[in-house]
Amino acid sequence: MKFYFTYGLGDPEETGQDYQGGWTEVEAESVWKAVDIYKVFHPSVNSLLPCCGVGLTELQMGKMLTEGNGGKFCHDRIVVTREVTE
Repeated sequence: MKFYFTYGLGDPEETGQDYQGGWTEVEAESVWKAVDIYKVFHPSVNSLLPCCGVGLTELQMGKMLTEGNGGKFCHDRIVVTREVTE
């Protein structure tokens, strides 16, 4: 499944978020795994400021996927693969 982590429109320097507007897309089996994967690449600057919005599904993103978030779209896509070799 794909999960989307949105960014606010405030200045990234002040909000602690990596981007202004738009989102990051994460492919994972569940929203909980998506959050963990997201945090590896975009850690919070402190425990009080989240690094992004919650993991939304494609349905929850709705028109934002085609119209953007604050005029911005997908900044990065994170896909983690594991191959069992035994």
